[in-house]
Amino acid sequence: MMNTQPILINKFPPGAFVELDDLLSGRKISLVCQDGITSVDSVVIGFATPYLIHKSFKPVLLGSISQFVETHGLNEAYNRLLSVLVRKEMNDEANDPLFIIRSLDCLSKEKTKELSLNVIDDAIKSSKEQQQMLNELRVCIIQYIKSARENMVN
Repeated sequence: MMNTQPILINKFPPGAFVELDDLLSGRKISLVCQDGITSVDSVVIGFATPYLIHKSFKPVLLGSISQFVETHGLNEAYNRLLSVLVRKEMNDEANDPLFIIRSLDCLSKEKTKELSLNVIDDAIKSSKEQQQMLNELRVCIIQYIKSARENMVN
């Protein structure tokens, strides 16, 4: 008998970025893992918990940072963002690909095309807030799983 169940996962290129629904009814950008079917919300060891890229999360491939920059015409924004991060000595953020693409995503959605310091600072703040929210969500999920295991009735 042939399996008629639909495949509920997508396969994406490892190292690419994907935008998908988060568990709080919003959207998030994640980094695709080597297996192509999971992604992480953080590149920080200890916070990089892989999550399955399920079709119900409506994943959209964004590609690499260079592809995203090219697609959205963000060359100047990318250069200005990195320059600001270096000037502010935000080296961890400048070397975090998820932080960079989230900031660029914010800049791509900015109504004004002017790349003032305030606009770039807002993108940096937005990226930091997104990462903080995802870190807090991860902790809640882990606490829930631990609690569920401890309260299981055998």
